[in-house]
Amino acid sequence: MIRNTEATSLTSLKAFNQTHSLDVIWGIVLFGILLINGVGFAHVYGGSTISGGSTGWDLYNWITSNMLFEGTMRALFLLLFGIGMIILLYRLEKKFPGIEPVNIHFISLTCLLVFGFIHVYPLVWTGEILYDFAFIGFLVYSFKEMAPKTRIIGVVILFSLSSFWSYIEYTTYYDNTKN
Repeated sequence: MIRNTEATSLTSLKAFNQTHSLDVIWGIVLFGILLINGVGFAHVYGGSTISGGSTGWDLYNWITSNMLFEGTMRALFLLLFGIGMIILLYRLEKKFPGIEPVNIHFISLTCLLVFGFIHVYPLVWTGEILYDFAFIGFLVYSFKEMAPKTRIIGVVILFSLSSFWSYIEYTTYYDNTKN
């Protein structure tokens, strides 16, 4: 049976005012995250040299993934997550003025938090980021109505706290593995 090609055209996306360039970037970033997680699943986030694949294609895959995808794709994923969240909120506020957009936003973040919680604890996946993204999503909403200067100050403070926290975790882990 031959389908009508006009019925499957992309005109329906225009009705939703979809930003096509963001969709393309999302696809690239999701593919990059898939590559990172593939290496993570294979090497248990310890690196290729620790888990035995320190030669040949295993080593080249690990090096390429770390150099080109690891930090870049996670940062882009987080950026797109925030952009998508703000776009969704503004569209919902235009369509449904009042408290409804906030409810939808917080319900979706709560679902994300639950999925992340399930991945972290019962499934014991240490690379889980949904849990973190849900907390970030709750936090981002409080930045929505701030003046740009206040946002920048808040982001610098949060980034500094996050960097300090990561440094403490890293040094604690490093000290524990050294002994």
